[in-house]
Amino acid sequence: VNVKDFPIATEVAGVQMRLVRGGVRELHWHPATEWAYVMSGTCRITAIDEGGKAFVEDVSESDLWLFPSGRPHSIQGLGDDGCFFLLVFNDANFSESATFLLTDWMSHVPLEVLAKNFQVPKSTFANLPQHELYMFATELPRPLEVDQRQAALATGFIPESYAFFASQMEPNYTRLGGEVKIIDKRNFPVTKIAASIVTLKPGGLRELHWHPNADEWTYFVTGKARVGVFQASQYPAAARTMDFQEGDIGYIKKDNPHYIENTADVDLVFLEVFAADYFEDISLAEWLAHTPTRLVEQHEVAIGTGLLNESIAFYTTQMKPNYTRLGGNVKIIDNANFPITTIVAAIVTLKPGGLRELHWHPNADEWTYFVSGMARVGMFEAGNYPANSRTMDFQEGDIGYIPKDNPHYVENTGDCDLIFLEVFPSPTFQDISLAEWLAHTPTRLVNEHIHTGEAFINSIYNKEAVIRPL
Repeated sequence: VNVKDFPIATEVAGVQMRLVRGGVRELHWHPATEWAYVMSGTCRITAIDEGGKAFVEDVSESDLWLFPSGRPHSIQGLGDDGCFFLLVFNDANFSESATFLLTDWMSHVPLEVLAKNFQVPKSTFANLPQHELYMFATELPRPLEVDQRQAALATGFIPESYAFFASQMEPNYTRLGGEVKIIDKRNFPVTKIAASIVTLKPGGLRELHWHPNADEWTYFVTGKARVGVFQASQYPAAARTMDFQEGDIGYIKKDNPHYIENTADVDLVFLEVFAADYFEDISLAEWLAHTPTRLVEQHEVAIGTGLLNESIAFYTTQMKPNYTRLGGNVKIIDNANFPITTIVAAIVTLKPGGLRELHWHPNADEWTYFVSGMARVGMFEAGNYPANSRTMDFQEGDIGYIPKDNPHYVENTGDCDLIFLEVFPSPTFQDISLAEWLAHTPTRLVNEHIHTGEAFINSIYNKEAVIRPL
């Protein structure tokens, strides 16, 4: 359900998905952040981050997960009835057709480029599927500890978990009328989507309140509810009351005051979801109780200024490369070494025949400037169906542009060094490589996608390569 289906919902979209026992939502990633709530069953989830660190975990009913935008991941059903879950994306225009699927991408990459990227014969990929898998059934994964250990070889685990075990969490508020669990950046540091899980007893009321920082996307998990909303954006102001039941979705604009009441004789459970880092609400009772009976005089605020103490120059000519390979080198300039910058860049030098390996950038579009030499760029785009791939040649002075999350490669096709700049409107440089992703995902799961045999998958270089050959 996106903004085309539900026009008022301009910040968030949602998807219900069910996987049978052993069913796999194939290895993929999205341009949007994915937040999930497990409604029944158990799932095995996997992912890697931009540093190649691995994540493998099992989540069950009432638990959550969060996959940041551009981070590749998978989901597999484990429970007797598989798993049933709700996905929420912080992009109202989200569409499954804009999802990047492993098999779809690899089937659009020339075999000679795959062979060069992994430094193996082209025959390795003889059984590669020529169409996307999207969702398929296979055997259950290996024990959790085995998959975790294999996926984390060489690079280790993601430092901040992508899973949150809300089923084990104590409520933030417990009242006679029900309870509330709040999950945001304060207790789930990786999240970019805040939420509350609200349980109301029969007759219970989610008090009159509003949210000052984001629109509320409401999903009714069980029970029946009455919602009253007040809107002041028109004259005369408007109020509306509506009834909801299990599986329904509501949407309440930022700052619009409202209440939710349990109108049934069983517990009402619903999710309040926000495209924001933090959960914020203000109640009518709280406002009235903490406003003085007489207005106080306004106090003046003293304003002071200071001098910027950070250099606005960065001497890349004196910088050692971050990565040096047989195929070339890369210098990265971002907030880590140039604190004042809000635009990051990589200066890439490729030797003749060198390859900027198959990869993508999860945090920003790439603006590419070719300083010297000749290049071939291949890019895959998942925004249309069927998906598109395109290959173009560039030379000195040319400019390229690659949207965020679109996988691509750059190859030196000349007989002299190729130098180009990768520039991003972001304070940090981030990229994720195909090889790194496959190396840090359980091997059985990968082989079910690409059919190369686990020996090849285990042989993939499991640290960031950036440039080929190594």
